[in-house]
Amino acid sequence: MDSTCIDVVINDLDNNPQCLHGPTLLFRRIKGKAKEYYACAACRDHVKTQKPFENYSNIIKSLTFQSNSYSDKNKIDADEKDNIVSNSSYCYTCNCLFVNDNNHSECNVLPNLTLHQLTYPTEVIIPKVDSKMHAQYFFSKPTLDDLLSIITRLKINRVLCIGTPRIHEFIVNKFKDQITSILLDLDKNYFNFYNRNEFIWYNMFNNYIFDKEQKEILMNHLCCGRILILLDPPFGGRVEPLANTLKLLSKSFLKVNNKLNGAMDFILETFWFFPYYMEQHIIRNLPEFKMFDYKVNYENHSSFTNTGNRKRKFGSPVRIFTNVSLSKLNLKRVTGYKYCKSCNYWVSNENRHCNECKFCTSKDGRTWVHCFKCSKCVKPSYEHCDTCKRCCLNDHVCGKFQPYENCYHCHLPGHKKNECPRLNENKFERKGKIKKRKL
Repeated sequence: MDSTCIDVVINDLDNNPQCLHGPTLLFRRIKGKAKEYYACAACRDHVKTQKPFENYSNIIKSLTFQSNSYSDKNKIDADEKDNIVSNSSYCYTCNCLFVNDNNHSECNVLPNLTLHQLTYPTEVIIPKVDSKMHAQYFFSKPTLDDLLSIITRLKINRVLCIGTPRIHEFIVNKFKDQITSILLDLDKNYFNFYNRNEFIWYNMFNNYIFDKEQKEILMNHLCCGRILILLDPPFGGRVEPLANTLKLLSKSFLKVNNKLNGAMDFILETFWFFPYYMEQHIIRNLPEFKMFDYKVNYENHSSFTNTGNRKRKFGSPVRIFTNVSLSKLNLKRVTGYKYCKSCNYWVSNENRHCNECKFCTSKDGRTWVHCFKCSKCVKPSYEHCDTCKRCCLNDHVCGKFQPYENCYHCHLPGHKKNECPRLNENKFERKGKIKKRKL
């Protein structure tokens, strides 16, 4: 399915049909004529039913019970600690934490959890790595250290960890006196390790909180302090609903702090972890965001890392997109980065300042070169093609390039295909034609 021909209609999500993951998203496919359909916000699969699942409340009740049963591991006193640690086990078959329970004798069980494992659940829970829905890739230890160094320098004291369980547990265990963190994630198994004030079962693509009672917990977290959102979505997800979620969370912040009369374009300070090649999509939806040239490495991803046999030649393609001023993000203690005095922010060593473009232009881990005919810097593997009037790879086919900014229907700039004034003209032309019967 070609995502360039599909638009997401972000509009009054609460009135959309629901599935197990909350309100669906309305997609509009443009292929000849417009076709609209509802799809699950989490996995983008078509949804046939337009009614909420009847067993929805039962799921929440069971998870709430599970949360209350196993959520106080970080708060046990010294006398109970040894007993809890020596008797705790995790069942991968039932996805639950238990103590001295004989009902799991035939299950796949990790026995005798250590205190470290109880307080670092990402080392216990098997990550789901499908990029479409979960994509549970965890930051590497050096990346965690770098991020917390940046965050503490910013004087952040409250964090919303959306889809970032590894950095949440890192904050809870090592920075709890400085930073209050709350985890929002689609994986309900974190209820086994955190209480209701530390973990919210949440769908980031529609800003949906599964347990309605936890909405107040989120609002309380937004009510004071300097807040930073850490957002690490599946890279296969659409940007539009994620940008809408940031806007809704920011609106909640303004509401709870009685600042709704302020700037309507206000977005809470955010670090959005996403591949550099998605920059145009993010900037189109959140123009105030900029890409910070820091390579984000993951521990359990073979190519989004700087170690192992399958590491990328030019490093991880994942960057930080943020509305925090880049001049405030300090990488002085991080190897492989330099400070650009002209730009007044830190960049990777291979990123060279261009005097023509007036900024450091590299995005993909290589040193880009300036093309005077295009009046911009391009990848070093590109050469200018006078026929196409742009820089291309040597083996490209002339005339096949489709400028990204142009409409995919009429090829004119200034609008997208679903807004094309010529779209309906062609539709009426097709209706007027008489179809021949096949004999």
